[in-house]
Order: sequence, then C-alpha cells, then structure tokens
Amino acid sequence: MQDQNIASEPQGTFVTFPDSPFELFQPYPPAGDQPTAIQKLVEGVQDGETFQTLLG
Repeated sequence: MQDQNIASEPQGTFVTFPDSPFELFQPYPPAGDQPTAIQKLVEGVQDGETFQTLLG
C-alpha cells in the first residue's frame, strides 16, 4: 500500500545575485529584521570585510 501523505514540493523562488555564480532557492521570504541584516552582510562583503558576525 502506498503512503497517501506525500509532502509537496516547497514553494519558493530562485534568486540570483550580480557578479555571483550562485543561485539561491528561497522557500520562505526574509521576515522581521532579516532584510536589514542581509543588506548589512552584503555591504560588509562588498567593502572587503574579512570577518563578520551575525548575532541573533
């Protein structure tokens, strides 16, 4: 007998970034303070920061 409770594929989008060979699958959009944190991490990478710490 086959299991009738087969999980469906997560819904989401594929995101690409300029100058990056990577593609990111986002099943859930960033929420709360995550967009701000992401932007600050990106700025750190673009500024050449060697180390960054994400608290939370």
